[in-house]
Amino acid sequence: CNATFKDKPSMTRLIDNMERQHLVVRISDKRDRRTNLIHLTKDGKELEERARGLANQTLQEALYGVTAEELDISQEVLRKIFVNTKD
Repeated sequence: CNATFKDKPSMTRLIDNMERQHLVVRISDKRDRRTNLIHLTKDGKELEERARGLANQTLQEALYGVTAEELDISQEVLRKIFVNTKD
């Protein structure tokens, strides 16, 4: 939830939908039965691979002509903006 900035009910709905589409399975944690571990299914892994490929291609296209120095400056500015707007 923290990594995606989503609340727990939203994340639960998302995982429920992914489970219905056979992309993930919930497995009870053997050490803590209150916790479910989420694992990708074969279909989920295939979708992840395709999505990663598209994301990498998009990133390469978006960063075409941008120098490493320009990227570092942009990231620092965005980090500052994020900190300034964070509650």
